[in-house]
Amino acid sequence: MNRLAKRLPSRRRSGRLIGRFPSGKSQEPLPFESRLELDALRVLEMDPDVTVMQTQPLQLTYLDGMKLRRYIPDIQVWGTKDYVIEVKPSNKADTEEFKRIVEVRRSYFAEKGLGYEVWTEREIRARPRYDRVITLWRYLDHEIPRKATLRALLHVRTKSTPTLGGVIDALGGDSSALRNAYALVAQGIIRTDVCAELNRRAHVLEVMR
Repeated sequence: MNRLAKRLPSRRRSGRLIGRFPSGKSQEPLPFESRLELDALRVLEMDPDVTVMQTQPLQLTYLDGMKLRRYIPDIQVWGTKDYVIEVKPSNKADTEEFKRIVEVRRSYFAEKGLGYEVWTEREIRARPRYDRVITLWRYLDHEIPRKATLRALLHVRTKSTPTLGGVIDALGGDSSALRNAYALVAQGIIRTDVCAELNRRAHVLEVMR
């Protein structure tokens, strides 16, 4: 994962937060048009199953009954699975009309071999995943000593069930070790379950190569 600029260029327009998100998974900063979209991008940035993402990737047309509709997805993702995401507040996503539109779009994208997901604040800010994102975010730019990286990788590769606590202990067990261990996860060098709590008991699932 490429390192990111800590400061996100943003401003408010009509009460909405808009800006450009500097991502290690895109060649260019990604425009966003709400706080919810920004939070979704942060979640995707910290997901090791996502390798490339793009916002507002294309404009498409599809047939909805007798109507020809135009649609621009909020986010498109490539990785272990390829899919598009519609970011929507739950009070809009829960309407019967939008649910009907979702099924039409889902069928359209399925024919093209893509998944279609709707993310509301319930999915984006679900715990413990969102807490994990907030915790790790500050370590994206943390400088990890090469010796610490090698020691952590050796520990993970030689243990049958490595844990984050074991990595921290292998790095010295102090506050510096904790920061380096979190940075290793944040920067994709080691991997833990993105939907599990980030604590000493967290299993290190694999080493990212």
